[in-house]
Amino acid sequence: MELQNQDRFNDVVDRVFEAISSAFPLPINIDAVSLGIATNTAYVVEGFEQIATDDLDTHLFVVASVRWLESAGYLDTNNVAETYVTGVIFTEKGLQLVGASPISLLRGNYS
Repeated sequence: MELQNQDRFNDVVDRVFEAISSAFPLPINIDAVSLGIATNTAYVVEGFEQIATDDLDTHLFVVASVRWLESAGYLDTNNVAETYVTGVIFTEKGLQLVGASPISLLRGNYS
């Protein structure tokens, strides 16, 4: 069975992992624009009204993907909002997945 959004999910995961890797060990904030997947914010304000842009669905998909990565144990976050995530960082499991465990965290380095 193939997942309907598998290619889209894989693209988001690749971009999220690349962004986190480039900032590690500092946590980062993520949305579809910062990952280069969307060109517009999720909403625009016109007068007193907040209006969804054509990129809203993309923002929601990115957040759902990050939420899944967190629930699977690959990431930690500070806050998951509707269209963005703050404080995103690898867990030890995430570091192992991407083959980037710092040598200082390996057993036997300290006596």
